[in-house]
Amino acid sequence: MIRSNHPLRVVFRRALGFGFDYAGIRDSDMARYLEENVMVEFIHVDRIHRFRRADGRPVEAIADMLVALRESEQARAIPERDRHKYIGDYTLFMTGLFPELLGQIRGDSTDHIVGSLIMSGDVFAWYVAEGRRSYGIAARFGERIFDELARNYVSYADALRLARNYLDTLKDRSLEGFTDGALAS
Repeated sequence: MIRSNHPLRVVFRRALGFGFDYAGIRDSDMARYLEENVMVEFIHVDRIHRFRRADGRPVEAIADMLVALRESEQARAIPERDRHKYIGDYTLFMTGLFPELLGQIRGDSTDHIVGSLIMSGDVFAWYVAEGRRSYGIAARFGERIFDELARNYVSYADALRLARNYLDTLKDRSLEGFTDGALAS
């Protein structure tokens, strides 16, 4: 757990503030949720790939995660609400912060292998639909925030994309100064 006053958390908070402001979203509870449960939670790779195959290898594709939810003893040991919260958070992480990873096959109308499934159409749209569906299931356990995430998933993915742009700008600025100095010598 990264403490709330850690410099990385401060940067994430600013990036989310930028994303929320630019997207016209005024919900500080949701900003805190996305900071804690999407940006900070998935800093650790072992948290991104929470489910494991029988041989210990991580389950990386969303399609395989959904299969694991049904078939894996490890996954079935996790409460249903937490499994669907994780799937929603993971898809939001991917569609919001790393859409380019999905973009390699985004919008293509041919068949794609996604994990162990073959699907037709837009993989990005499928991730969005699965994220909404999973948050909707998690909302059945009485938490308003999951209902909000299910209903306005795309808006929050957009806010995360804007936060990513903010972070990329900071990275580019810090590298600019470093490279200029390195080239001058």
